[in-house]
Amino acid sequence: PHRPLPGTRGPLKRGFELRPPAALSSDGHPMPKQANIVASMARKREKKNRSGPHTAVTGTKGKAGRRNKERKGRALGLSRNEGRGDFAISCASIVLLSVAIALGAEAYRYRTKSLLLTRELNKAKEELEEYTKLYVRTGNPTWMPTQKIRSEKLRRKMEGDPKRGGYRANETVVNGGLDPKRWHSYLIDHTPLAFHATAETTATGIPVDKDGNHVQCFESLDHVAMTPKDWDQDPDRERTFLGGGLKPQARRKAAVALKECGFLALDSLISPKLIDNLRDAYERFRETERAKRYFRYPCQGKGRVEFMLPFEPPFNNTDAPYHNPVLRQILLDFLGGPYKLELMTVINSSPGSGDQRWHQGWRYLFHPDEQLPPYSIVVGIPLDDVSLDMGPTQFCPRRKLRFYHGFRCDEGEVVSLGSTKGSVLLFDYKLLHRGPANHSPRFRPMISMVFSKMFFVNSEAYVNRGISLLQTLHQRRYWEEFVWHPE
Repeated sequence: PHRPLPGTRGPLKRGFELRPPAALSSDGHPMPKQANIVASMARKREKKNRSGPHTAVTGTKGKAGRRNKERKGRALGLSRNEGRGDFAISCASIVLLSVAIALGAEAYRYRTKSLLLTRELNKAKEELEEYTKLYVRTGNPTWMPTQKIRSEKLRRKMEGDPKRGGYRANETVVNGGLDPKRWHSYLIDHTPLAFHATAETTATGIPVDKDGNHVQCFESLDHVAMTPKDWDQDPDRERTFLGGGLKPQARRKAAVALKECGFLALDSLISPKLIDNLRDAYERFRETERAKRYFRYPCQGKGRVEFMLPFEPPFNNTDAPYHNPVLRQILLDFLGGPYKLELMTVINSSPGSGDQRWHQGWRYLFHPDEQLPPYSIVVGIPLDDVSLDMGPTQFCPRRKLRFYHGFRCDEGEVVSLGSTKGSVLLFDYKLLHRGPANHSPRFRPMISMVFSKMFFVNSEAYVNRGISLLQTLHQRRYWEEFVWHPE
């Protein structure tokens, strides 16, 4: 155990690492490290010279390896050529698979495009059917002749008798031409008395009509509500009686209420049976895909949905609300001449809906403080009995003198009227109003009709709100109901 190992200088001691012996020279002595490296390189060169320069690639060992591979391939039933054929088949399969995938993707694209085109074609067919339903109008309503007579009577009252021979282009007021006093008188008759405040009106704060009667807008409904005893709707009287069934005193009452307070309530003007028919038709219509696609109308306030009513039965039947003679006479007196039905929608306030902001139908025509006769009016017809907790329309009486931007009506000024089925509410387009929250568990649908003079159109209702072209065409058909067409 103590005999020294070759290449060591002493016996093996515990704790020392056993190293491999260093290279020995020819005489058996250890060689230095550099000499050891040189000897190793010399042996490698000698081996390379014996084997030849291509031994590593084509030597015996490489041929033996290839023979072993061929032997293994034959054992598996494959030769070198068979392996190459299998590789070619695999490449062809990959190419065919790639072509199949490309063709499938192209077919999928064409199929998707075909489905989209088919869908667009069906949509175009549906729209074409919608347009073809609006047939060319062929006649006038039965009440149009009497409506023309009433309009002509009002026109002559305003214009007076025309001058024989006409007027010269440079004719002035001094030499008997136009008379501005008539315009001033017309403004007094058709604009609120607040524009013409006197000591008597400012002392009490309550307007006084021509007969000296105070016009109450808050304290009592006597000045702003009418009942069936104020009119006669006998259809035979429509042809002869130019008051449209309204008694003369009732016509004055309606005119004063709309001019001074800005609103008017007509109790039980429409039959409950007609209201039920209209509501049933509306509820069937609003559930159709056609209504959602073409007739949805933007509406202000949370929890409210609005649809325009198409020009078709039963909404345009001869017994439709806008044909009512009492209503038409009140509108003619208020607007002072020919007018049209500009828009007819249904606003449905759902349970839990919120308050609308206070607003007016239109800003102004020329100036916020302008003093002009009325040019538009809203007619609301609830399709059910409406209690106060259902949120009937609220008005701010007398707030129609100017454009009240951002104005909030004080609590003591607010008027809200519950109504029974068949009642009608009218209010000036310039009157400050809103739809309050619906705190009941029932829906509150209401027909909203906007009537206006021929020159006025609410452009925001057609452009900014982005309604469909089909809606505009249906609106035009409602307009045509109030315009005389030669037979």
